[in-house]
Amino acid sequence: MVGQGTIRNITDKKQAEKALLKSKQQYDNLVSKIPVGVYILRSKPDGAFALDYASPRMAEMLHLSVESLLTDNQTIFKAIHPDDLDGFRTLSQDGIYQHRPFNWKGRIVADENIKWMHFMSTPEMLKDGDILWHGLIVDITERKLADQEISRKNEELSNLIAEKDKFFSIIAHDLRSPFNVLLGLTQLLDEDLPTMQLDESQKMVSILRGSALSAYDLLENLL
Repeated sequence: MVGQGTIRNITDKKQAEKALLKSKQQYDNLVSKIPVGVYILRSKPDGAFALDYASPRMAEMLHLSVESLLTDNQTIFKAIHPDDLDGFRTLSQDGIYQHRPFNWKGRIVADENIKWMHFMSTPEMLKDGDILWHGLIVDITERKLADQEISRKNEELSNLIAEKDKFFSIIAHDLRSPFNVLLGLTQLLDEDLPTMQLDESQKMVSILRGSALSAYDLLENLL
């Protein structure tokens, strides 16, 4: 026969499990209402690690299931964009072995769509040598795309400024030539006109008119 003590222990255990399940459900409900993912990762002294907790929001953001995140510690790595995977692994290992806060921004691939995510977590040392990493994951896709657009616009602006500078350099050169002719001939006329032959002075005036028309046409095109 089963003793009263055994029945009480079983009852207490079931009540504790029920209370724990209720507490977890309440925690899930709480974190599901915030626009970020929440996770708790446990790492061992030998470098082994696994997720103790992954919020439904985190799974949704990564287009994965909570079960796959909790049962396979490689699932998260499979979601990282191939070009960013080495950096993610290196930073993860450095954090685990050196007990440093984890802070990574990079791309993930979710249902063939590329998103930008920000992972961050802080370590909590346990007495048995394990470390709990309390972390958040934030979708920064819109912010990243906005930053990229700003960078693109800044590059376009820099190119436009460079083109403008080149344009004005060319214009300055093109304007300088007819004005040099004008200045030189007017100086010559001012100094030598009384002693010039009529055909010489007419030739100079013709050249002056040509230079003036050239400068005027250039200014009209600019305007």
